[in-house]
Amino acid sequence: MCEIFCLMVYHDSSTHKTGKLTMAFDRIEDIIEDYRQGKMVLLVDDEDRENEGDLLLAADCCSPQAISFMAREARGLICLTLTDEH
Repeated sequence: MCEIFCLMVYHDSSTHKTGKLTMAFDRIEDIIEDYRQGKMVLLVDDEDRENEGDLLLAADCCSPQAISFMAREARGLICLTLTDEH
């Protein structure tokens, strides 16, 4: 089954003081399992680097709705990796 993910962002007690949102990160094993199940996942780098993220989705689960979501919400390049046969 393929589905588009929902990213949960929550406020902690320091949000009102700092104005920053806090996000909970999942364990890498859970992310891999979600990816295998056809869910779109968000992979982020360290805040000391570029502090950005990439949306990942298995090609078998790619749909017009998923492409539209990526284009509308992420507003970056949409890339595809191919094997030599393709």
